Amino acid sequence: MKKHRKSLSIGLVLGVLTMLVGGYVINLKPMTLLVAEEIISSAEEATVDLEEADETEVSDSKGVNDGAKNLSSLLGPPALFAATSMADRHTELLADGWTTMTSNTAFDVEIPGDSKGGLLRYYFGPPSFKGIALPTTTANQFLRIPSIDYVYQATRANGTKFEKTINHLYIKSSTFHTQQGLIVAQGNTRSVVKGDPQKAKVYRKTIEGLTSVKLVYEATYFYTGYNPKLLIETTMTPQKVGKIRVDQDVTNLSDTAESNFMLGYSEDTQLAGEDNVPIYYVGNNRGFYINNLGYSANPISSQFIGDFYRLTYLTSDRDLGIGRAPQNWSAKEWNFFDTSNSTPASDSQNGSRFFNATYTGYTLPTSLGQENNNGAAGSTIITGIDSGVHFKNQPMTLNPGQTTGFAWTMGIDSASTDPRVVLDKDQDTMEPADTTYNVTGIWRDDEVKSGTLYYKINGGTEMSAGTQTSPSVGAEQPFSIPLIKSQLKVGANTIAVRFYNSDRKTSPTVTLTLNIKTAVNITYKDETGATFTPDASKNAPTRLTGIVGEGFDIPKTDLSPDYSFVSAAPSLTGMYTAVDQNVVLTYKEIPKTSKINISYVDENDNVLTMPAGTKTTDTQIIGSTHTYDVPSLLPLYQITSVTGGTLAGAKTTYNVTYGETDQNIVVKYQSMPQTVTMTVKYFIANTTTSVTDLATKTPVAQETKTVTIGELITSHSDSYKKTFDGYDYVSVTGNTGDVPNANFEVVYFYEGKLSLENVPKEVSFGQTNKLISFGKQTLYPSTPIEVGILDTRDSSSQSWELELSVTKPMQTASNQLLKGELKFNQGGTDMTLSTIRQVVRKQGTKSLGRENLTWSGSNDKGLYLEQQPGNLKDVPYEGTLSWQLTDGL
Repeated sequence: MKKHRKSLSIGLVLGVLTMLVGGYVINLKPMTLLVAEEIISSAEEATVDLEEADETEVSDSKGVNDGAKNLSSLLGPPALFAATSMADRHTELLADGWTTMTSNTAFDVEIPGDSKGGLLRYYFGPPSFKGIALPTTTANQFLRIPSIDYVYQATRANGTKFEKTINHLYIKSSTFHTQQGLIVAQGNTRSVVKGDPQKAKVYRKTIEGLTSVKLVYEATYFYTGYNPKLLIETTMTPQKVGKIRVDQDVTNLSDTAESNFMLGYSEDTQLAGEDNVPIYYVGNNRGFYINNLGYSANPISSQFIGDFYRLTYLTSDRDLGIGRAPQNWSAKEWNFFDTSNSTPASDSQNGSRFFNATYTGYTLPTSLGQENNNGAAGSTIITGIDSGVHFKNQPMTLNPGQTTGFAWTMGIDSASTDPRVVLDKDQDTMEPADTTYNVTGIWRDDEVKSGTLYYKINGGTEMSAGTQTSPSVGAEQPFSIPLIKSQLKVGANTIAVRFYNSDRKTSPTVTLTLNIKTAVNITYKDETGATFTPDASKNAPTRLTGIVGEGFDIPKTDLSPDYSFVSAAPSLTGMYTAVDQNVVLTYKEIPKTSKINISYVDENDNVLTMPAGTKTTDTQIIGSTHTYDVPSLLPLYQITSVTGGTLAGAKTTYNVTYGETDQNIVVKYQSMPQTVTMTVKYFIANTTTSVTDLATKTPVAQETKTVTIGELITSHSDSYKKTFDGYDYVSVTGNTGDVPNANFEVVYFYEGKLSLENVPKEVSFGQTNKLISFGKQTLYPSTPIEVGILDTRDSSSQSWELELSVTKPMQTASNQLLKGELKFNQGGTDMTLSTIRQVVRKQGTKSLGRENLTWSGSNDKGLYLEQQPGNLKDVPYEGTLSWQLTDGL
């Protein structure tokens, strides 16, 4: 069924109702409004952009990257690269598989943050910068912030879904923050604040469905007259479920060493809109966290139904690799202007004062941080103030070409203290020849250091993998559970794993699907039944393996020039079964051959275009003689000779004897020009598409032309395509290939159509400034509603229906809905218009041609407005209607 749509926008003022029909505006008060683009194409509808709401409705499921993998293990830690400039580094990154991006939208990537639907989204810049083009002005310098959000897909009490950012550590903007939270200084005198945002580059790299993003740019000291070049690189890498690793690296690109070089980083804390956030120790000197568990000012609890979480920063070498953790970290006050000291002479000093400021917790560049305290897990670091976290390294000498930096890992943990298990893989396969398989992963317990791993195979009896011990509470401990093949079945196996700790708490069960493959063994034989081994260079397979139920397809390996494929028994294709299968491939031994190449030319040695299927090459046994047909090109050409062969009979065949070497055969023709008549006919026929069926019909038009044999028919016929008012072109026959050696016809077919030609471009309900306090007021359009319909279909049994619906309710610019209804009266029957399409006119038996439908208000009704009390005076209301014309059934 074809549908012909046009959309309308509607609106009201009270009294102003505005309506955009198919992009056309209807007013209750005369006014000028935009006229949108008209759309009349089949099965298309105009759309209206909506302003984004404060909360985004989401579906029950959202596709995310597979977070159950560790991308950092695939990418590896940041290398000490050999680049001497940003251009060199760009070349290195491209060679390593990174790609550059131009829009910040591309960096809004995500991984699962937890097992209950939470997501970690990571990108560069504050949230307001998501979606912008990468930096074009210095105002876009804040794009350099590495941002990570925890987003919860929540459920309101009424059951609707929405997204809410719960926990977020973020960078506040500040005068010296060209580096966006990364602070580089030489002593207490110079900080790195100068960098050209327009030259910054952002990259991405995806491995196994997980995407890392990287920001690279050059910077110099702000200090006048002292401009060593530094290369700054920020990398965000997804790790296991619910973790993002951030690496900050700085390389000295200048020719001189930088003494007393210091590197720092600051972030503000925020918890669902609150700024005074308590910070707690992770324990075992591993870092810190914030959480919303029992948070008195928690604005979340009334907004959605869900669990409580904590946002954890890991800052130890154990979690990040030797030498990658910040040497010092501090959870103190967030305030980049330390009022305890005098105001700096310029903003260039603000960054360096970070290393000597009360609010950061560092009173000297060499000060230690709270990592030195090694606070107990869960104990409070700071509370009751606008808190922030501050990382730094100790002063050092940064030599030319040397790189320094630090990293941290940010993740979401459930406030639950239950142990957890993460498998390295959730799906894997096992080859038929393998006898063992190791289920690997990590377990972690934030309360105790020991417990037992249990596993179950295919729902059977649960078995113990032995007691597991961790050197410290909260450490991630790798494990390996060995399985032997006799424990498994051919095909899919489910291995369920859980950890049960010494406090009798158990982790959620995680599963691995392990498929045991079976084999198809392949044997090669010749036509005598003798087995042979194909040449190794042919890479002919002798065994295929796969999962039960999957299909296999054995390639017919080309073993020429020694053998040619004959057959397969039982088949080249099939399904892997629970038992191994055997397939025999039979090949025929190939005798020694030579080749001929055949060309066809005219009397001037010009290569001729031959009919499809004309032989141009052949290979036969050396010494054999073969007969070939001479392709007939009459009446355009006649055969004259064959070089390399012998013409036979009436010059309709020629013979070639194959020699030891390849031969070139030249078949020569003499041209014989000739013309024929091309007749072009035009038919109107909805269902008839062949010349035979039209033998008794008269074309609506006909033309003839003399054409030359051998020319392309389309070089003539394409110029004869016509247009007929009210009809659509369908197809053409007889216009392919070359002009034949006899008169021929080209036939064009057209069909009638049903289309909605026009709806009102503007309809006015007049002007009123009177509000009604009771009852209803009926308002009609000041001009008739006219709808034009074209119907040139040739079957009188077909009919049509005209439908009308509301696609946007009438409302003010501030989204206040109109009190009242749009109605339509057809033949004395009133209907209230809604989002459901309603038939306002139908045609049972039709007449060909154009038809104009007219409704003139109070006379024969049609569209009208039934106004009710309670609307705003002189305030526009707008909305959208949609007309749709449908084939009758």
